Amino acid sequence: MTDFTPFLFLKKLLDTNIFDQSEAINLFEALIDGKLDETQTAVFLTGLAFRPDNPLFLANAASEVLKRGQKLPSFPHNEALDTCGTGGDYSSSFNISTTVAFVLAACGVPVIKHGNRSSSSNSGSSDVLQYLGVRIDLSPEAAEATFKKLGLCFCFAPQYYPFLKNLAPIRKKLGFRTIFNQIGPLVNPGGAGTHLLGVSRNSFLDLFADAILQMGKQGIVVCGGGKIDEVTLDAPNELRIIHSGSISSAMVLPTDFGLRSVSLNEIRVNSIQESAGIIIEILNGSTIPGRDVVLANTALGLLAAKKVKNLKEGVEMGKSAIDQGKAKVILEQLKSFVV
Repeated sequence: MTDFTPFLFLKKLLDTNIFDQSEAINLFEALIDGKLDETQTAVFLTGLAFRPDNPLFLANAASEVLKRGQKLPSFPHNEALDTCGTGGDYSSSFNISTTVAFVLAACGVPVIKHGNRSSSSNSGSSDVLQYLGVRIDLSPEAAEATFKKLGLCFCFAPQYYPFLKNLAPIRKKLGFRTIFNQIGPLVNPGGAGTHLLGVSRNSFLDLFADAILQMGKQGIVVCGGGKIDEVTLDAPNELRIIHSGSISSAMVLPTDFGLRSVSLNEIRVNSIQESAGIIIEILNGSTIPGRDVVLANTALGLLAAKKVKNLKEGVEMGKSAIDQGKAKVILEQLKSFVV
């Protein structure tokens, strides 16, 4: 590979719109192995960003990142589910998928939650968990021990993929979302076999569903109202369901959950502290609007994990897990878990 390969790659894209998978993956490997300089990196990431999304390339790129990252000792945990989504919806909602992880675990779904600090919201999953008193810096061995004991653990992305840290300044300078924003939800360090993956726009549904399929996994990809990477209760939710080697589409209405309508304004927060407060209220059994949104997303997660046959059954299971205090107990145990 010559020094100018990234530029030739971009030139080919601009001149012919031909996307060479083999060349692109070779360049991507060079990128994450630190073999491209800053200018080459910027050119390559720009070339990828301003072309149609490619699920095969996304799946292959995610696989390359997984190969180089740290993993839980018993990787892969095909029985586990991850609630990590794409973010990037600028909704400023509280940490819904993080709350859902506790409720799902309380319902008997093994959860390996992958996440990071905030990039576009007021509170990332790592931020709020740390504020709640959960250690986010556990070693892979300690995280696995937590998972085996509690049925839930958290994997802090930078700890498992430290080699991506050097790309952060370049990505920040570029100022737009890159391939790495798409890779994040697909590289669960525990090898979770099922995804409840929220995307911030409907145009991402097929991309991530196809990538999940290419990676031999299953799950549900959801976009709430075409604007939020969670189930929303004020607009229709479009789904892609990946199961038994195929993908199907569905539309889920707020009324399908048997829950009241909740607007985005009712679940917005301005800080990590506010998000943590809502999470505690929900796990304590308070019937605030955020509870209904968590129940709706929990129901979809239970459906993805094949724990229930329909959404209303999932809502009832989630209610029981919260109201019986099971979800709160898991949070308290996670906070006090000693390895």
